[in-house]
Formats: sequence, C-alpha cells, structure tokens
Amino acid sequence: MNTLSFPEFLRRIRTSASFSEVIRALKAQKFPLEVEGADGSFASILTAEAASYAQGPLLAVTPTEKEAEELVADLRALQLDAQAFPWWGTMPYRDMAPLSKVFGERSRVLADLVGGNIKIVVVPQRALLTPLPPPKYLESLLIPLRRGGRIDTAVLAEQLSLYGYTRVPRVQVHGEFALRGEVLDVFMGGDEYAYRILFDFDTIESIKTFDPEDQSGTESVASLLLRPLKEVLWTDDRIEALERTLRLFEEFPSGGAALLERLMTHRNAEGEELFFPLAFDHSGTLIDYLGAQGTVVYFDRERLENAQESLVREYQGLYRKAHREKEVPAPERILLDIRSVIASSVRRVSFQTIKGSGE
Repeated sequence: MNTLSFPEFLRRIRTSASFSEVIRALKAQKFPLEVEGADGSFASILTAEAASYAQGPLLAVTPTEKEAEELVADLRALQLDAQAFPWWGTMPYRDMAPLSKVFGERSRVLADLVGGNIKIVVVPQRALLTPLPPPKYLESLLIPLRRGGRIDTAVLAEQLSLYGYTRVPRVQVHGEFALRGEVLDVFMGGDEYAYRILFDFDTIESIKTFDPEDQSGTESVASLLLRPLKEVLWTDDRIEALERTLRLFEEFPSGGAALLERLMTHRNAEGEELFFPLAFDHSGTLIDYLGAQGTVVYFDRERLENAQESLVREYQGLYRKAHREKEVPAPERILLDIRSVIASSVRRVSFQTIKGSGE
C-alpha cells in the first residue's frame, strides 16, 4: 500500500502544472476565470489559495448544505478561518420560530462582512438565492465599542433591548445581556463566547471574551461591534415599508393586514424571515456584502445552474399549499435567479466538473 502524508499531498498539488496555471491567473486578477475538472480536495485547496490572493473577502458557493459543511471543514483543516452563512434550514414557506438560532448566525456573518472582519464565507446555493437587506441598512445598526472609548450604558441597554436582547442578572445563552455596576456582559447570536465590557463612569477600560458556562475569561480584544439578533428589525419605518410593498402584490388582497398588526404589536412573527427582503425599496444580495474587491468561487457551476429549475418548481408547489392557508409572497419575490447572481459577480471563479461546459 502506498502512503502519502497530507503535507506531501499538498506539495504535489501545489507544484502541479494545472494548479500553477490557475494561481498565475489569480495573481494577475484575470476574471472571470474558469477551472475545469476542479472537485474534491483539489477544489478546496484551490479555494484556500484563491483566498490568499483575494484583495477582499472570498465567497465560496456550493450546490448543497452538506457540501458547504464539508468545504468549511476542509478550509479549517488548512488553518483558515472559514465561516458558513446558513440558509433558513427548513422547507420554503415553513415558518421558523422567532428565536431560532439561525437568525443570530446569519446576522453575525453579515455584520462581519460589513465590518471587514471576515475573510472567507461559504454559502449553499439556497442561502445565496435568498434576497437580503441592503448592506447599508445593517451597517447603520452596528454599534462600535473600543477600549478607551465612550459608553452610555443607559442608552446602550435600551438599544440592546430594541435589538432583541433580553436583560438578565447573569448571561448564559445567546441573546442575553447583563448590566451590573460597571460591567456589561453581552452574548450575541452566533458567537462562541460572550463579551464583558468593563468601564469607569463613561469610559471603556477593557473588553474581554468569556465562557458563559463558567464565566471564565479567555482573551482581551481592542474593539467590538454589537449587532442585532436578526438581520432586520421591525421598527416602524421597516413595517411601513413592508406595508407599501405588500399593497403592490396581488397575492396580498388584504395588504398583509394580519401580519402587519402582529409586527406592530410584537415586533416579530413566525415566518417573518420570508418578509425581510420585502421591507426595503431595493433589497440586496450576499454578493453586495462583499464590496468591489470581493471574489466569488462557484463550485460545480453546471449543477448550480441546472438546479434553478427544480428550485423554482419546489417553491411554486410549496407556495400554492401555503397560500391556501395565509397570505405569503410568491416565489419570484423571495428566490433569486442563479444566472443573474453569477453575472453580477465580476470577480468570479467557476469550477467546472464537465469539460467544456463553461462560459
């Protein structure tokens, strides 16, 4: 039996003629770039190399959630901090509970992209094709805190409550914050650790991460961006924008009256995620969050494009069932077209598994 160590395996791939050719194209920023026969470990290693030459964040798009999970694992094995941007995790038109953890996971990735704090994001096709709030909106909600900076704890506590956090005596789970004396603890959705902000009157003395289970500290950080628990906050202006939008859609003969009343009263609703992109005059895409220097790598592009038709059929079938019970947006309101998304990615790399199937 022949045994090949992982370092030797990497060396052989990186010194191959085909790999070197792709790297030269990446270094020269030759986009769009097509790579034939890229699958398995070769595609993962090539993505890692592409990230090292990318001038901005890199987004890797996979056909399925399982492949996204595998790619994240591969990239982390290569010592890269790859983050997953999840889809809602249920069938389309199946309501999610307002406190589902996926809200916080998505908000974390979007906030990190806006804040320039993330290098590699891996996304399954379904999540890529879900419209998002425009980046400027989420950016306006982020609260920067810095060691040595000013802090108004009364105002901050009110903002955190508006952002969906619950005030408690001691932080234990995601979505909680505690304010006692000159200590503010916050456990943001999607994070592994909570944050402890120590202040003296109105000046921040230190910011540290800690484990909520045993309250033990881990490390100090110089700055922190506080974010909402969800990518959209149902403030009066967002509800009014949603109301204007729903009036234009024939599938909402009542104008979404029941939903709007629920949102105005409780500021959340089961199934609210369907309506997030409809609360804006112009919604965004995940591509928009990358900025002008962002690079997108499409895994198995043929499968991505061929899956569009089946996705549309799935959405249409589930829409017809859901619409018998309540007013919901038609598929074309909440499902983007993969070809249009790809076309909007100027700095893109397409991995092809079938020779001669590219652009």
